[in-house]
Amino acid sequence: MNHLQAASRTFFQRLLDIRSALSLFLSLALFFAPCLEAFSAAAPVSASASPDKKPKQDPALKGLPISDLTVDEAILHALNRLGYGPRPGDLDRVKQMGLAKWIDQQLNPGSIDDKSVDARVSNLPTLRMSSTQLIHEYPQPKQAAKQAGQTPQEFRQQQAQSKSDAAAAVIARDSQMNADNPSPMKQDATNAATPGAAQRGALSVDPNAVPRGIADDSKRPQRVVEELAMAKMTRAIYSDRQLQQVMDDFWFNHFNVFAGKGEDRYYLSSYEREVIAPHALGKFKDLVSDKSSGAKQEAAGARPE
Repeated sequence: MNHLQAASRTFFQRLLDIRSALSLFLSLALFFAPCLEAFSAAAPVSASASPDKKPKQDPALKGLPISDLTVDEAILHALNRLGYGPRPGDLDRVKQMGLAKWIDQQLNPGSIDDKSVDARVSNLPTLRMSSTQLIHEYPQPKQAAKQAGQTPQEFRQQQAQSKSDAAAAVIARDSQMNADNPSPMKQDATNAATPGAAQRGALSVDPNAVPRGIADDSKRPQRVVEELAMAKMTRAIYSDRQLQQVMDDFWFNHFNVFAGKGEDRYYLSSYEREVIAPHALGKFKDLVSDKSSGAKQEAAGARPE
């Protein structure tokens, strides 16, 4: 009997020891559970951090906070937003010099050599004339008739005859050009080795020259506006000062002047040349101030008698 009681006590003591151990283990597990959970969550992040690491920025984008666009996408975006879009070779040129440098140049157009564009518009004489000169050189029909000592009807007849003579001269000149430069189809077959060479040789007219429709009737008052429009288009296409041209066009349209109203056409060239262009990237206050003073000066000194 004593032996059985001793065995029972030993069994219950061991059972209590096991329960105590289990309780201790569960307590420790509950205590360290948050730490284990945080560690298990952090482990995959550290393991996957290397594949998601951002690639090194391309040198063409150095100094710019651009991370979501490729080099080509970033440069094309800038060319489209700060200019009139990319021309052949622009993408490679900007990539070579760096986008940040290109933007800095656009913000400082004086640092860009644009003599080639100046040469293209040099055959548009009205761009350099004052309003007084334009009124004198390209008068309205009534004023021109008065200067010629004719009645308006006589002047219109003379103008019609001049246009007819000019058209005949153009036809004669074209015929002579065709005679001096035979069709590429009739030239020696050896030119076939260089496709397009014959056509380039036969092309004796500068594609950037003033259209004959304007040049052959050069004293019309409409020429003032036509040359201004040609110059704006030429600069938009060929100028490296793209942001300057975009802002020039923006302000020119913002302070819109209707060329067909009275004598306004005679003021547009000097207005853009002396008021808009110098302040296109400057202070709005200076632009408005010059606009006002320039308009007053022109109005005081450019009215025809």
